[in-house]
Amino acid sequence: MITVEHTKEDLSRAYIQAISAKAGVILSIKDRSHDYGIDGSFHEVFISNGQRYENGTVLDFQLKATSRDVIKEDGLSFPLDARMVNFLKYRADRPNTVPAILIVLVLPPHPESWLELSEDELVIRKCCYWTSISSSTTNIYSATVKIPKEQMLTPGELQRLLERTSVGQFV
Repeated sequence: MITVEHTKEDLSRAYIQAISAKAGVILSIKDRSHDYGIDGSFHEVFISNGQRYENGTVLDFQLKATSRDVIKEDGLSFPLDARMVNFLKYRADRPNTVPAILIVLVLPPHPESWLELSEDELVIRKCCYWTSISSSTTNIYSATVKIPKEQMLTPGELQRLLERTSVGQFV
């Protein structure tokens, strides 16, 4: 049996796979053996003369999952490795570079409630939230990243993020 952390990781991948499929977006997840800060990418698709093509709009992401109580009244307070905070801020500051966001799957505290299925449905409990990192940290080990509750990753939100990315208005 795999570890609890690997189970969380696999559920987060399943969640974004479902979201990107519903959004009509190509999802590319990196090989697990080489992780240099980016776990995958979303690629926008357009239709021309009845054919579908990738249009060159790409949004990279770092994917995390937690079953800790990170949802607060004002949003999520997620502890993230300081190195990753600074890396994502570095990516945000580079003009003409593919933007990168942090995606966090929040799961219930008890593993037995993370996923349920029947003939009628497959349910992954809770949801993913996203943020772009706007400030670096001088902390050595970790920093708390704040994510507004409104930044839930849905198919429509993913399409909106890619649309904004395509015109250079990504936040």
